[in-house]
Amino acid sequence: MSGYPGMDSEPSVRLKFPAQAGELQRVREVVRRACDECGCTAALASDLVIAVGEACQNIVRHAYRDVDDGEATLEIFCRDGAVEFHLLDDAPPVDNEKLKPVWPKQVQAGGLGVCLINDIMDEVEHIHHPSGQGNLLRMVKSFKRESE
Repeated sequence: MSGYPGMDSEPSVRLKFPAQAGELQRVREVVRRACDECGCTAALASDLVIAVGEACQNIVRHAYRDVDDGEATLEIFCRDGAVEFHLLDDAPPVDNEKLKPVWPKQVQAGGLGVCLINDIMDEVEHIHHPSGQGNLLRMVKSFKRESE
């Protein structure tokens, strides 16, 4: 399931990790380093760490809720003026209705992750794996390099 249809380049980073809460800090550190290497500003890198962290947390909490040995893969593509993230898992397909951002009238714990992801990213696309098992979350953010 690696790669997005039409993608012909290898990712700058590919990290396979156990879908466990204890792994999320390591994922965030990898995202921060990749954003720095891509030329993102510190503020944008922080936002992207939040968005990708929320997406990974959703995999841990929801996709693999009842599974102890689930795995996910993060791919990061650095392009001229854009960074693209792919999160892949082998969990049961996610209901796309649950991925629509709806800001609650009253803020409460949980439920804001999808809204934050969509607010931070320029493009968010959820794709079911053709085999019927697994998901791909594609997130893209365009930016001006810090040196520009």
